[in-house]
Amino acid sequence: MTGEFNGAAAAGSGLTVGELFRTRAEVQPADTAIEYQGRQISYGELLDRVARVTAMLVASGLRRGDRVALLSRNRPEYVEIELAAANLGVITACLNWRLSPRELAYCVELVSPKLVIVEPDMAGNLATSANGLWQTLEIGPQYEHLLQQQNARQAPIVAEPEDGLVILYTSGTTGLPKGAVISHRAMIARSLVFSSELCIAPRDSFVAWAPMFHMASTDHSLSTLLRGGTVVMIDGFQTEPLMAAIERHRIGWLVLIPGMVEALSAGMKAQATKAKGVRVCGAMADLVPPHAIAEVTELLQAPYLNSFGSTET
Repeated sequence: MTGEFNGAAAAGSGLTVGELFRTRAEVQPADTAIEYQGRQISYGELLDRVARVTAMLVASGLRRGDRVALLSRNRPEYVEIELAAANLGVITACLNWRLSPRELAYCVELVSPKLVIVEPDMAGNLATSANGLWQTLEIGPQYEHLLQQQNARQAPIVAEPEDGLVILYTSGTTGLPKGAVISHRAMIARSLVFSSELCIAPRDSFVAWAPMFHMASTDHSLSTLLRGGTVVMIDGFQTEPLMAAIERHRIGWLVLIPGMVEALSAGMKAQATKAKGVRVCGAMADLVPPHAIAEVTELLQAPYLNSFGSTET
């Protein structure tokens, strides 16, 4: 598959997320895969780092069917860890950093990871493994040092389409969060649905400002990288970086949720922000005042989507 991403063919042909990403990166190595805090990471550079992270996970003893738990804000390492684990058939459990230490401990124990990767300032919220069931690795100097020790050679991909890709946790509104396992085949099928239902073009960008532990960002970030677009990573809702992305990129789906729509509209009006192109915006329109929807759709020149996520499906 050296042409444009064909989700239907991929979902039915036994391909995995790792195989599709590797093919995409080899087709367009110089194009920007991730933009983050002024940095531009090309597909070729991301492919190199994914190969090193894959080797690092192997060196840490992870094998097909194992889990790696990830506790981090939005940053490029999040995607490269997911893609590296995907090569091995290892499942990435995307931990919610908003949870209390007790809730986090439950979510970690639920998936029995062999390795927990964490941002340094969040490490204090994690309980240590008293019986040595898992290792802990901090993102930063320790992580980079281990990466540089690894070979960037592209190792064979051992994952199968029905292997788990990620574990996304439910909100836990009726109890403790549940871990929903999303397979490679399911993620590819979700990508196909996103593209067809929302009329997203292959090279459209996606702004991952919502937490990567949520399907809104993890799903669409991976889908964008399989298609060949750019993922603009922002750590949470920040008006200035979001408006800059809107001005610079053609965006397929711009996630807007209740509570931030009015603030974005106010910022765009104050700075006379002109959208380069947005195909569709929004989510959960039933919870947004009609006048706010009217204003933001006029500013973005894009229709507002009324959708509700379902992590388990």
